[in-house]
Amino acid sequence: MSLFKLFGAGKPRTAAQRKSDTKNRLVKLGVPVNQHLPLVEDCTSVEIRDSKDVVRRLVILSILHDCVHGFDDLTKESTIEFFKSRELWEYVSGNEKEYLLSAEADEQAEIKISWSAESMKVFFWAVGLIENLDLPLNAANLAAAHKASLEKYKSIPDFVQNAKLRDKEEILNETDFIYRVHWAVKQSMRLGKHAPANLNPDIVYERHYAFNWLTCYAGDWDEITCDT
Repeated sequence: MSLFKLFGAGKPRTAAQRKSDTKNRLVKLGVPVNQHLPLVEDCTSVEIRDSKDVVRRLVILSILHDCVHGFDDLTKESTIEFFKSRELWEYVSGNEKEYLLSAEADEQAEIKISWSAESMKVFFWAVGLIENLDLPLNAANLAAAHKASLEKYKSIPDFVQNAKLRDKEEILNETDFIYRVHWAVKQSMRLGKHAPANLNPDIVYERHYAFNWLTCYAGDWDEITCDT
């Protein structure tokens, strides 16, 4: 169950109240809490990405992911052509373009793109194609979300134009949660311990990255940081 449903729709909370709600959830999960972490912006001051930008980023990550894994016989060249023919090339990040335009293998770039499935899960959730975000424990299985998008939208332009984002409060609830979870995971790693509550550190990082982009923590996709 999402925090939005847990605490009730239509009841905007201050950043301090959201922090308190997250603390209570973390305590129940047995996840350490840092009382001194700053507040996440509230709904009156935060900027959320436009739904069109979220869908474009989702589609770009999905196609890049398929390219890296060789699905549908995608190559770098055919991936570039796909993006250009769908008017998506200008939204591909600088690092992504560099990867696609290079004739050289880039293992680090391919690893990063492979992990982007976890960011895609956040974006599928943000546009309502995944009902609830589960705890960041297991690798994302996006088959049902992809199927739902194909059933609901006739084309990429239809998806871009008509997808709707979740309520800002709901997005901020999950942003606050993953921010404080990420601190707990990093702290455990600093102490040489396993992540609490069986949380997966890599999945936690990717979700934090996605939410920081979604809430405009930095401008470009390549510039996002996951400070805690």
